[in-house]
Amino acid sequence: MILQPQLDYFCKGMTYEVEFHDINTNSSDVIYEDRSLSVSTIPLKHRIPTCGFLFQEKPALRHIKREMIDRYSIPIAYINCIKNGYDFITEDGETIPNDVLTSDPEPTRKYAYCSDTKYNPSIIDQIRGCNLLFHEATFAESDKKRAEETFHTTTKQAASIANDANVKRLIIGHFSARYEQEELLLDEAKTIFEETILAKENLKINL
Repeated sequence: MILQPQLDYFCKGMTYEVEFHDINTNSSDVIYEDRSLSVSTIPLKHRIPTCGFLFQEKPALRHIKREMIDRYSIPIAYINCIKNGYDFITEDGETIPNDVLTSDPEPTRKYAYCSDTKYNPSIIDQIRGCNLLFHEATFAESDKKRAEETFHTTTKQAASIANDANVKRLIIGHFSARYEQEELLLDEAKTIFEETILAKENLKINL
C-alpha cells in the first residue's frame, strides 16, 4: 500500500485506523450509506483517474401534526406508520389522508465536491440542486487554453457548471500560484454565478 508508509511517518498517534477502498472512477457508485446519508462518486476528467463526491441526506420522516393526534385520538403505536406516509383509519372506519395528518419534512441537503477536472458538463445532472458545490477553478478565463491542456477548469467554466446545475452556492478553489490576487478570480466567476465564494483554510459554512 503506497500511502501506508506516509501515514506511518507523518500521522503517528492517530486514534483511528484508515481503511482503503478501491473506487471505480468511470461510473457513479454509492460508496457509503447509512440511515441518514449516502455518498456517491462523481466521475471527473483529469490526467489521472479522478472522481469527486456527492454527499446527500436521505429524506426525513414526515412531521405529524399534534392537533391531528388529539382530534382523531391516534394511538402512539400508529404514529411512526403515519410519519412514513400511511393514512389513518378511525374506529368509525373513516380514512384520514396522510397529507391532512402530516406536513412535509425539512428539505434534504446535498454537497458536491469536484476536485481536479477539466470542464465537464456531464456532472450537471448528478449535482443538480445542491446546496453547496465545491469546484476547482485553477485558471482565469484568459488562460483557458492552458486549462484545457492541463485538464483543469477556468473560473467561468466552474461558474457555468454551478449556474446550469442550479446549485445554491459555489466555492471555487485549487487556484494556480500564478495569480497573486485571488479576488480577481472570484470577481470573474461572479459575472456568471453571483453566489460564489473563495475557498479558504478553516472556512466553515452552514447548510
